[in-house]
Amino acid sequence: MIVCQCRRVSEKAIRKAVRKGHRKVSQVSQATGAGSGCGTCRETVRSVVRDEKEKVSAEGGVLLSASAASASSPA
Repeated sequence: MIVCQCRRVSEKAIRKAVRKGHRKVSQVSQATGAGSGCGTCRETVRSVVRDEKEKVSAEGGVLLSASAASASSPA
């Protein structure tokens, strides 16, 4: 499902960004572009971020920090 029409960002891309350590809506927006256009989707982005963080926590997983995730990615 496309969450951000302006930037064509899917719910899956937002969830993936959260799993990579982008814990705040502003971080997800910077990483994916979601919510950085007209702003209409910001509440939906916020909801998806919150839901994914809860899901990871319920699975017993640990969210990486955004800096740790980028440091572990090959250049």
